[in-house]
Amino acid sequence: MRTVYGIKGTDTLYAKIVDDDYQLLDNETFNQPEDGICKPFLFDSVQKTIIGISQEDFEKKYSSKDKTSEELISDLTKQLAVAQINQAKTNTRLLQQNAELIKQVAYLQLKKETTNG
Repeated sequence: MRTVYGIKGTDTLYAKIVDDDYQLLDNETFNQPEDGICKPFLFDSVQKTIIGISQEDFEKKYSSKDKTSEELISDLTKQLAVAQINQAKTNTRLLQQNAELIKQVAYLQLKKETTNG
């Protein structure tokens, strides 16, 4: 089992667990994106990585004292995207741990059956 990371458009990151023989689609990679990157997201086809701008650059680009409702929505959307990325990473780790535990249980059951006859 492996983790695939990908982007949809320039504002959505996703992660999913796949079999070891999974064939990557466009804008997908096995390389985990750096923590803390913000949209817009881009896929670097040479490095096979997902890149974005830093939190600091995002805030410089999108912050102002008198924000319009569209800017506030954009800020909240960014915060949601970061939360979704973190949740996807957590889910990925939990799925990997679950898969490993399933393998271990299956191995122990097989070992018990072969030992007990």
